[in-house]
Amino acid sequence: MWTVNGPASDSVSFKVVARDHAGNVAVAISEGLGGITGTVAVNDAGSPNRLEIRSVAPNPARGTLVVEFDRPGRDRVVLDLYDLQGRVVATRGLGVQTAGPQYATFAREALASGLYVYRLRLEDPATGKAGPTLSGKMMVVQ
Repeated sequence: MWTVNGPASDSVSFKVVARDHAGNVAVAISEGLGGITGTVAVNDAGSPNRLEIRSVAPNPARGTLVVEFDRPGRDRVVLDLYDLQGRVVATRGLGVQTAGPQYATFAREALASGLYVYRLRLEDPATGKAGPTLSGKMMVVQ
């Protein structure tokens, strides 16, 4: 509940913008001092509307590194790992996966200590067309 302080007037209006965790937005504008109601819709399955990396843990990694992510649809998923010179040091083809939360793992033993860049990319399983891509940094320590 909000309280508005100021001179009495029926020319006052409110605008409320709500955003859920999936990025859906709802906007409601009041008429005068009346109330506001509105809803923010999520797609039918409750799955995300965009590719999102939920976590990379532990970071820095001393053991197995887990990359958790959400995807919006049925896609082929590939996780690439690069060293700081831009060389691919590992690629994990994760196959075709359905929408929702997923994860991939890397064993630290296969990696030297240092900073790496990971890239999560989606491809259309029917056409092979490239889809959304996200990247980030991770540290491996021995």
